[in-house]
Amino acid sequence: VGEDFFIYPPRAGDEGFAHGWKTYTDWHATLAKIIHGYTPEEPVAVIIPTRQIALNYDLDAFPSLTIKLGDFWRHNHVLPHFVTDEQIKTGVVNLRQFRAVVDLGNEVSTVPALKQYSKTHPILKTLDEALPYLHPYASVDPVADSLEIVPTVDGFSVWVTLANTDAQNAYSGTIQFNPVVVGLSSATYGLKNARTGQTVPVTRNADGNVQWQVQIPAAVLRIFRLNLSRPTAKAAVRPR
Repeated sequence: VGEDFFIYPPRAGDEGFAHGWKTYTDWHATLAKIIHGYTPEEPVAVIIPTRQIALNYDLDAFPSLTIKLGDFWRHNHVLPHFVTDEQIKTGVVNLRQFRAVVDLGNEVSTVPALKQYSKTHPILKTLDEALPYLHPYASVDPVADSLEIVPTVDGFSVWVTLANTDAQNAYSGTIQFNPVVVGLSSATYGLKNARTGQTVPVTRNADGNVQWQVQIPAAVLRIFRLNLSRPTAKAAVRPR
């Protein structure tokens, strides 16, 4: 949940990390007890060129790669698969499950499985090229890259974690969440604060997204559980 801001003890003299660490420790028991499920990923792969990174004499062969990957997820609210070239070479990852692949290290000529894949599927060179193949699971208004949104799906519900990684400024705005992107579909949804159990008012927009208002203080987590209404027996009966 959240970035380094929350999950590591504070560094000396860094007040922001101190606030984030306190929030995480306060939440830890609740997080471990109530959140379970998986984070769904879409059938698009981003290949991390670990072999090039390990063997290159330049220790910074791909400058700021981890930051770029984090920013891509944080800003666009999409969930591709992040895999390594070694996983592909050893057969741990089968590329046939993906609609497109982002080849960050230009390894199409050196990884046989990737070369074969390229004959029938698109090989992309940049993260932004992958966006037409991905679907955002959430959006926020106003936009704030300091607000991280992580979905965890559990059967008929999804835990939505909102982490404000800004140590000075609160966030106030509207969250729009697309349940279909994470594999959930229903006509009606209910939303509750995961810690307090309090019901949170939600509406549906024209696109079918669930939206609600949030106010999140600086360096604070908010977790919501979005439950869909299960089909009734009557609704499941087909007309003759």
